[in-house]
Amino acid sequence: MNLAGKTALVTGAAKRVGRECALFLARAGADILLHYHRSEQAAEDTANEIRAMGRKCTLLRANLCDVADVDAIAARALTAHGEVPAVLVNCASDFRRVKLGDIDVAADWDAMLALNLRAPFQLARTLGLAMAAGDGGKIINIADAAIQRPYKHHLPYLVSKSALEAMTRLLALELAPKVQVNCVGPGTVIFNDDQSPALRQAILDAIPLGHIGSSEDIARMVLYLAEHGDFITGAFLPVDGGVAIPG
Repeated sequence: MNLAGKTALVTGAAKRVGRECALFLARAGADILLHYHRSEQAAEDTANEIRAMGRKCTLLRANLCDVADVDAIAARALTAHGEVPAVLVNCASDFRRVKLGDIDVAADWDAMLALNLRAPFQLARTLGLAMAAGDGGKIINIADAAIQRPYKHHLPYLVSKSALEAMTRLLALELAPKVQVNCVGPGTVIFNDDQSPALRQAILDAIPLGHIGSSEDIARMVLYLAEHGDFITGAFLPVDGGVAIPG
């Protein structure tokens, strides 16, 4: 797909991986619908950077845990730039560490499944059906390489991301042949502030390539799928330095 003049909706695009995805797509010629929730200044800064490239950028603020908010931005996305978006990147995510015994059903389980799974479904259904009825498009879900080699204390998060990968395959069947739906599985691309030096070294020791990745690594895969993934659908593509290699 030639992205010049096309529109892409990227959720969670104010910071980190979502921001890089929006910037990479904009550099390739796409106009951007930039979703954010609380990070208003970061969203404005990213939007200004995109506009400086000569691309259009419309900010869409929404709480993706709220069904009505998600439906509202999905409807707005269909008309904001006068055309159905050609690309949807479901990047917004809640990566919350919580021990099994401390999981709160509403605050942890329901909230993470709402943001990490239900919201991508709502957006993919609305935009995907519109893409399928028109010129087609690409839907790219951001999951996690750890769904293949899970770790402790992230049960609701990893359940939601595992389900997102399964949903990717189902959407690929439902929306074929005009819409390609794929899933990217990032490995570690940033260390958390609360991770000790010993834990960081253990993470590095588990990566065959010997170093963590970057947000740009994930954005490059997203861009590849958007531009060149015309014969790829229903795939899970880990970008993890080899962590998911069976061993």
